[in-house]
Amino acid sequence: MFSNRKKNVLILCILTYVMVYLCRLNFSAAVLKISESLEVSTTAMGVVGSLFFISYALGQLVNGFIGDRVSPTYFIMIATIGTGLVNFMMSLVSNIWAIGFLWILNGYFQSIFWGTCNRLLSYYYSGKEHHLISTGMSLSMVAGYVLSWAVLGKLLLESSWQSYFLVPAVVAAFMLCQWFFFAVLENGSRREDHPHSTLDMRSLMSTMNRERLWLICCACIFVGSVKESIGLWAPVIFLNILGGDVNQSLLLIVVIPLGNLGGILLAEQLLRRPECNPYQILRNMLIAMIAFSLGIMMSRYISGLIAIFFTALVSGMALGCNSILLSFIPLSYSKQNIVATLIGIFDFSAYLGAAFSAYVLGRFLDEGSWSVIPLFWAVSALLALLLVLIRLRFYHKKGEMQNTAL
Repeated sequence: MFSNRKKNVLILCILTYVMVYLCRLNFSAAVLKISESLEVSTTAMGVVGSLFFISYALGQLVNGFIGDRVSPTYFIMIATIGTGLVNFMMSLVSNIWAIGFLWILNGYFQSIFWGTCNRLLSYYYSGKEHHLISTGMSLSMVAGYVLSWAVLGKLLLESSWQSYFLVPAVVAAFMLCQWFFFAVLENGSRREDHPHSTLDMRSLMSTMNRERLWLICCACIFVGSVKESIGLWAPVIFLNILGGDVNQSLLLIVVIPLGNLGGILLAEQLLRRPECNPYQILRNMLIAMIAFSLGIMMSRYISGLIAIFFTALVSGMALGCNSILLSFIPLSYSKQNIVATLIGIFDFSAYLGAAFSAYVLGRFLDEGSWSVIPLFWAVSALLALLLVLIRLRFYHKKGEMQNTAL
């Protein structure tokens, strides 16, 4: 009945999350310019990145719980207004303290989008179609990477760093208009209100303990530390490997997004299989992530290009794991109306790891010790793998053939 509408909603959510990444990774694209312009160290910029991740993580806890209990459409509109205004204000300031404060606010507003979009889409797509949601939303990240690094990094090369935030603010204003039109159409269709979660905190904790979802929370910490450290520091890592002006490197523009695309599509194909076991898929992708991280450590002595290729593969595996951990698994609990809540908890965990890695790797880069980074990725993936293996054993013990709600 709503086949055309559900496609439109998916496209709208994908485009919205492209905007979200544009309003987030613009900081990564501009980080070297900001550092040079304000004469601050990469450690200080790493602290700003950590503050964003901490704000995002805490916001996930709060907004995930709220997101299952309010209108997802209006909640997304509020978030779009917030991230757009923050980016506009970033284009007006020239003080590291103001930048840090505004980026904390941006982290909070951005924490609304992922869980709320997934919750909205769960009403239009059945359990057998959940892989379409996790894949579509994850692909929006790839587009966000390309726009942030290629469009902003390349086209705004000769512009001031403030322009890296003004352009995304304009894009946010455009997306706000699209959501306004969607809200009008949704109200005009007189559809039933989306059901809200009635699960209290005690029942939620009982569900998480019964399903051993706390293991997934811990795994998200380690996967998040890899995924977000690549997003934040890849331009600087490439600069150390290749030398020269990283903004002019086609490798940065093409290789990482291609790796991400490959990882997401691989996860999507595996999730399509009948009676798929998402934890087995996670296990295999984490093993590959460890191997590729070790490949970076060995190949950098042979060829910088090979090391970059392995970096893209690590990023792809991290994105593939991310789509399963932060979308497919939470969506399997859509019948309990706790999709946004679970995503909030899992994303909170992921960004705890991201906050830690942003600061630690910033220190390594300040000291010129970028070669420690792939070892950090390998250890993080190994710890995540151990947690997934424990959850996989529980999965088999229960005799589950699919996720709980499927």
